[in-house]
Amino acid sequence: MELNNYKFTIAIIGKRKVGKSDLFYTIFKNERDGSSLPVRDKQSIHYILGKRVEVQIWDTCEDPRFQSLLTIVYNCANGLFLCFDITNKQSFLALDNEVISAMEFEKVDQKK
Repeated sequence: MELNNYKFTIAIIGKRKVGKSDLFYTIFKNERDGSSLPVRDKQSIHYILGKRVEVQIWDTCEDPRFQSLLTIVYNCANGLFLCFDITNKQSFLALDNEVISAMEFEKVDQKK
C-alpha cells in the first residue's frame, strides 16, 4: 500500500439551491447522476513536485434530516468551500451561520 504524502479533505457548504452540487460536478468533470444523497464525495490523486497529494471533496446536503452527518463532515474536513448564489444576498449572509457551525464542531473536537 502506497502512503500518501499529503491528504486534504474539503467540504462544500452553503444553503440549498446555491450550486454546491454543480461546483462538485464541475471539479470532477462528471455528469450528474440524479441521486439525492445527503453527502457525496470523490477524491483525486495528483503528483506535485514528486509528492503524492490526495484531495477528497465532500458535497453536503442542506436537508435538516441529514444535519447529524455534518458533524462527521466538519470533523473530517481540513477546509471549506463556501458556496453562495451571487444573485441572492441572503445565501451569502447565511454563510456566517455555516462557518459558525463548522467552528463550533471544531471546538468540540479539540476538547476531546
